[in-house]
Amino acid sequence: MANSSYTLLIVELLFLCTASYALFLPLPLVIATTFTPMKVSSNSSLLNNEEQEALIQSGWWNSDLHIPNHCNWTGILCNGDGSIIEISRGPLDIPHGLGLSGTIPKEIKALTKLVYLDLSLNHLQATLPETLSYLTQLEELHVSNNSLSAVVPSSLGQLENLIHLSLYLNKFEGSIPIELGNLTDLEKFLKNLRRLNLRCNQLEGRIPWQLGNLKKLKILFLSKNRLTGSIPLEIRGLISLQKLSIIQNQINGSIPKELFQLTKLNSLQLSSNQLSGFIPSEVAKAPCLCKLDLSHNNLEGYIPSQILKCPFAGNVDLSFNMLKGSIVPSQVGNITKLDLSHNLLSGEIPSLFGVNSSLVNLDLSYNNL
Repeated sequence: MANSSYTLLIVELLFLCTASYALFLPLPLVIATTFTPMKVSSNSSLLNNEEQEALIQSGWWNSDLHIPNHCNWTGILCNGDGSIIEISRGPLDIPHGLGLSGTIPKEIKALTKLVYLDLSLNHLQATLPETLSYLTQLEELHVSNNSLSAVVPSSLGQLENLIHLSLYLNKFEGSIPIELGNLTDLEKFLKNLRRLNLRCNQLEGRIPWQLGNLKKLKILFLSKNRLTGSIPLEIRGLISLQKLSIIQNQINGSIPKELFQLTKLNSLQLSSNQLSGFIPSEVAKAPCLCKLDLSHNNLEGYIPSQILKCPFAGNVDLSFNMLKGSIVPSQVGNITKLDLSHNLLSGEIPSLFGVNSSLVNLDLSYNNL
């Protein structure tokens, strides 16, 4: 009996201690201690509210406001935590965007989990906001086919995970930011960049030599701008490059032989510039080259035999230059389409081109043949 009284006394003391301790706890914690534990508001839900507010501030999703969950709004994709990871215009074969207009709001910085952002084929104006640099998880940024203007923000160089940057068909002006390739000092993201498309803008100045740091870059499109100066020799650093297009600019100087050290290059388009000098004989050192367009320049001298004996089978366009010499059919190799028109070639037109079964299109017009 004494033992029972002693046990009861201990239980009562424990109850009194617990009750006294509870007086000093916030109410939610008292409840959680007394009853079944329940979840409190997480940072994740607060973040989701900020993301939804950012979408509302843009004014782009007004027609979807009747849907409570913004993850179900048009073009929005969320992860399992309800954070927005993708804004897309839908399937790539749909020839229009989300019907967006106005400017890209600075509130977009709240979408810190965003991986894929496609605002192309819309009616966006002004410029890219500096707050895009907050989207450090971003892997793809597409804003092509809009009316965006001003300079390309150098802050894009802070997007640590970017793989694909597409700004083509806008009205961007000024120079190409060196931050898109300067890894030596910044040690930032663009070592991962695979595709850079800046064509069809109003960019001017030189091609930054810093782009040569992009070791993983596969596609570089700079066509239809106002770029000047020569092609930087540092371009030989683009060891993964497959396609290079600088068509319709004001690039001058000679064609650097370093271009043909890029063993993965399969398409080189330098037409409609002010390139001069001779065509490098090193052209045959690019084993994967299947398209070569050097037309509409000021190239002179003889066509190197190496260019016609290349192991590639594809298109070669050397038209509208000042090339001279004669053509021997045995030099043509595996080329399927060859345009040598509008040059200073001389001699007789060979009659044996038909022996080469690969050549299906040949233009020798406007020469001295």
